[in-house]
Amino acid sequence: MCAHLPEVSAWGFWGRKEGNQAKETSSSEIAKEESINFPRNVSGTYKGSWKATKIMNSTNSKMKFLNKQSGVIIFQLTSTPTKEEDVQYIQGEVVLREGMYVTSEDVHMMLEGVYIRPLGELQVMLNSDISLELSESDVEDGGNDYRSALRQAAEHLALYGFYPREKAETPPQELRTDPALGSPEEATAAAPKPDFDFHKRCKFKMNGHLTDPEETALDPEKPRPHKKDHELPKMLQFNGTVVSENCDIELEVNTTSIQLQAYYNKAINYTLMVTCIGLAQMLLLMQQIDYTNTQARLSKVSLLTIGQQAIIDAYLCLLHLTVGIVMEHLFNAFATAAFFEFVTFSVLEMRYMLTIWKARQPANVDSWNTLRRELSILYSRFYGFLLGGIILIYQMQSMLRYLLVVFYSFWWPQIFHNAYSDVHKPLSPQYILGISATRLAIPLYIYGCPHNFVRQAPDYTFCWCLLVYVGLQAGILLMQHYLGPRCFIPKRFLPVKYDYFRQTLLNQMEDDVEMGCNIDDPDCVICMMPVPTNQLQQRMVTPCDHFFHPECLQRWMEVKMECPTCRRGLPPQ
Repeated sequence: MCAHLPEVSAWGFWGRKEGNQAKETSSSEIAKEESINFPRNVSGTYKGSWKATKIMNSTNSKMKFLNKQSGVIIFQLTSTPTKEEDVQYIQGEVVLREGMYVTSEDVHMMLEGVYIRPLGELQVMLNSDISLELSESDVEDGGNDYRSALRQAAEHLALYGFYPREKAETPPQELRTDPALGSPEEATAAAPKPDFDFHKRCKFKMNGHLTDPEETALDPEKPRPHKKDHELPKMLQFNGTVVSENCDIELEVNTTSIQLQAYYNKAINYTLMVTCIGLAQMLLLMQQIDYTNTQARLSKVSLLTIGQQAIIDAYLCLLHLTVGIVMEHLFNAFATAAFFEFVTFSVLEMRYMLTIWKARQPANVDSWNTLRRELSILYSRFYGFLLGGIILIYQMQSMLRYLLVVFYSFWWPQIFHNAYSDVHKPLSPQYILGISATRLAIPLYIYGCPHNFVRQAPDYTFCWCLLVYVGLQAGILLMQHYLGPRCFIPKRFLPVKYDYFRQTLLNQMEDDVEMGCNIDDPDCVICMMPVPTNQLQQRMVTPCDHFFHPECLQRWMEVKMECPTCRRGLPPQ
């Protein structure tokens, strides 16, 4: 007995010693925690990852974003001071994704709660529209979810007069006496059909701690730099959980505050790219306008090709201007990009369309009223297509890739016009290559850059398909430019062309000095020099039997497709 006492006293001594050490450790941790200055202003956007730690089996089929058991969470907090100095009122929004890109399966929830600064603790409730069917255990327990589902069914029954799975013979008294609903039969027919599959709404809450890494890294014994209440720290960390007890869901969340300046830099780089593209397109279009500076060359250009590009620029102008209005900090950058698109669309392309349209009009127009009526038809068609395209884009947002393919078919009208009308060299090669490259820059950035500022998932297959598609159109145009507009059509399918080097019978020609058709010595009315009629390759003859030098008539046809002598129309060469 006595021999055992020292052992007890020894254990008691070590036990007291360990207890004192534990008390000292816990007190030091508390002192360290109290010495941490938790952030005062927690407003901002936070982004990080979530990982499912607890999910019931029936939840995955209802919430597809949980299929991968992990994903990305983004939430925005706005703090408001309260009467309590250390408590702030928090509002914001939460987005749960299965990946880093925006999809239709994203879950959006509004949040509301408090931030307790002395503890650095955030406690918020999430307003969720997610609902699941009641399980057998929920029905057996008869908890709040089951009673809430019964209450909703009873309210439906009392309001619309339905019994479960069938309709009551007569509507309730409220519906029968309400004159706004009409007759009882009409009121009963207007009532929505009941759904007695009991559901429970998932109630989410998010709890965690907000810390400033710079504060936690400092020595608690050293003085800390003073920060103003409204001053935001460089970076905040939030570690916590998102829990729904009634739906058996628990997500572990780790996030950090987003440096908006990095995001703004991406957007500014994008607007800089768009501005340079707009400037390049303006220069290319002015070069094309100078290339087609005659009536004959203007008539070779397709109105649909220029009009479709004008519509694209109009959409880009509206899009960038809208983004600039929504994102106030980036308004100047997006407004600059929209300005260049506006100048290209409204000043250059619309004016170019008008000159092309005038070049195609006959010289002997009946009256100014006829010209004005046809011009109004041109403008009404253009703005009709512009408005119709906006409606089409709104209705087919899920098929935006297919719409892009349609919009980027702007070279096909020119290709068909060249082949159908046998038009030679309507567009300069620099314009074809430059416009094709600059038009592709924006869709390739959105669908090809994995770090684009719009958070669009990359689709490299679509990028290659669009690149090949536009390249094919440009290649056909260049082939028509150098090899002829009908080079890819078999000769047996081509219509008979007029031969400017055909043989003629001089004895059938009238000897008319004014017409320049002297039988012995015909003169070219362009250069007033004799034309060797007996050498077929040294002279050209029009359908009206007037002779010209080949170089003279070809230069004339670049300006006007009319006979220099009698002003009759000339067929394409």
